[in-house]
Amino acid sequence: MAVLQNTVQRLVARMGEIYGRVNTDAALAASMATAIGSVDEKTSLDSDDLFMLVDSDDNEAKKAKLSSLVASVYSAASYTPVISNTTNVAASANIAARRLRFGTSVLVFGTIDLEETDQGAATAFNLSIPVASNFGAVTDLHGFIASAFDNGFIEADTANDNARVAFGGMSRVLARGGTVSGAQTRRFFFEYQVI
Repeated sequence: MAVLQNTVQRLVARMGEIYGRVNTDAALAASMATAIGSVDEKTSLDSDDLFMLVDSDDNEAKKAKLSSLVASVYSAASYTPVISNTTNVAASANIAARRLRFGTSVLVFGTIDLEETDQGAATAFNLSIPVASNFGAVTDLHGFIASAFDNGFIEADTANDNARVAFGGMSRVLARGGTVSGAQTRRFFFEYQVI
C-alpha cells in the first residue's frame, strides 16, 4: 500500500512541476488548456485524464483539487465487508479486506474466519463490495476463496450487486477420516469493474 501511495504522491508532485512550467509560458498554457480542459471543470477523472494540466495562476488550489480527483480514482484503503445471504454458515468473524482502485477496476483481497453448520455441505454467502457497481452478469466480478481444507469461487450477485462466494464442503478431508473443528481462516481475492 505504501508503494502505491508514494507513487500517487510522486505523480501529483510531477504534475505540479509540469503545471509550473506550462504556467510560465502563456502561449503553451493557453493551447494546452484549450486542448485538454481545466481542472475546474472536472468533477471526476477518467483513466486517460491522469496527466491533465490546468490553466490558471492558482497553483495550490489547482494542485489540491487535482490531487483529490486523482485520489478518488487511484486509491487504496481498508474496508470491512458485510456478510449476508448465508447458506451453511454457523458463524463468521474477523472479516478484513483491502481494496485497490485503478480507474474503473477494483481489486479486493482479505481474510474471513468462517465456521460451517455442516462441514461436508456446500457453503455460500455474499460479501459487500467497497465501490458500488451495477453488475449485469455473474462474470462482471470474479475471484477465488481458499483455506487449507477447501477452495471456491467468487462471482457477481447481479440481484444485490455484491460478491457471491461459494465453495463445496470439506468432504474430501472428512472422507479420509480427517476432522476439522471450529472456524477456518479463508483468504479471498476478487476483481471487478465499476459499471
